[in-house]
Amino acid sequence: MKTKALGLMVFLLLFGSQSWTQEKTQDRRKFLDPKTPVSDDPRRTVVKPGPRGPEGTLVLRNGRVFDGTGAPAREGTLVIERNKVVGILPPGSTDWPKDAQVIDVSGKTILPGLIDLHTHLTYPLNAEDFGVAMNDADATLRAVEKLRYFIESGITSVRDVGSKGDIPFRLKVWVAENRVAGPRVFPAGAFITSEGGHSTENTPDELIGLMGATRLASGPDDWRQAVREQFHKGADVIKLGSHFSAEEVKAAVTEAHELGLKVTVDAETFYIQRAVEAGADTIEHPLPRSEETIQLMAKKGVAADPTLIPYQIIFDEWGGYFGSTRDQMRNRHGLDFALVPLHAGAVHPGGDELCGSRMEGSGGVGGGDEDERGDSGYGRPSGYSAAGEVGRRAGGRRQAGREFGRPS
Repeated sequence: MKTKALGLMVFLLLFGSQSWTQEKTQDRRKFLDPKTPVSDDPRRTVVKPGPRGPEGTLVLRNGRVFDGTGAPAREGTLVIERNKVVGILPPGSTDWPKDAQVIDVSGKTILPGLIDLHTHLTYPLNAEDFGVAMNDADATLRAVEKLRYFIESGITSVRDVGSKGDIPFRLKVWVAENRVAGPRVFPAGAFITSEGGHSTENTPDELIGLMGATRLASGPDDWRQAVREQFHKGADVIKLGSHFSAEEVKAAVTEAHELGLKVTVDAETFYIQRAVEAGADTIEHPLPRSEETIQLMAKKGVAADPTLIPYQIIFDEWGGYFGSTRDQMRNRHGLDFALVPLHAGAVHPGGDELCGSRMEGSGGVGGGDEDERGDSGYGRPSGYSAAGEVGRRAGGRRQAGREFGRPS
């Protein structure tokens, strides 16, 4: 009898706890041989074998190295070959090829480039931009301008979670080909929501169509189809938004995961709970959430991307949102937005909102879960996220592809 009871306890511990973790859906990437060369993005498209990144060796000498692993910054010299960090040498060492390009970075700190998980490259920056917001040419120029802002701020990878038409997809390619200076772009494509859902409230259908950043869907089959459409265009992540039924969000999340893409959801109230139960990987600026939902997110490993600027807009200009107020956020979470530094977000993945009249970073340090290949969902190996800008833009010329630990 004791043996049976013990066996039942072991079964409940093993399988009961697993029920709280994100379910492991089918993922076609698992069928790839680990040695197969693939694209440096979540899609893992098979590519031709061969070296990647610029030729030669780059040495950043006599700086302080902060590697993002939790270890304190230390004196050292970073050695990069093509797009790989091949060594961190102790001070005074000169163990690098004779033909290497050497840059003295004394008095500077070399750190992994930052990742911004929430931006809209084509969105207007200010009220004046709204007059030409629907113009493809102007939207593209705005996006290129933002890419420059990012790269000059040390942000070397961005996740675009909804922009006009094919612009983010084309910018991803142009940046990868070193034709436009900027961070790597991981586009979601169109923001998928329902009739009257996020980004469509009180907005005429004609204007929604002209903006070209939203895909309206109705019913589980259409939500699944909308995911396939974004994947077809080249999406690296899928962005969903309430309102949705439990069946709709589940269909979309399942389809995305089977295609190898992670899902982030812009939702509020009980829709957050539905998204978490459906298997979403990230929730964007979740407000408000119940204590039950917060606990479920923790148990299932679902990240919250706070993007502080929407909170500032909600509290400063709207006065609150579904009962959430600045005082509640301050009292419950210890947040005082007047005191939040630009790189707040060490606990959560970070993002910013480059739209409206605000152009402020809110903590672009972040990344996805590590997958079976040892990389994050956004092409980031554990330990390093991207490139130190000292090396990437050394000597006034952009060092394309020089990022800490980019897959070869």
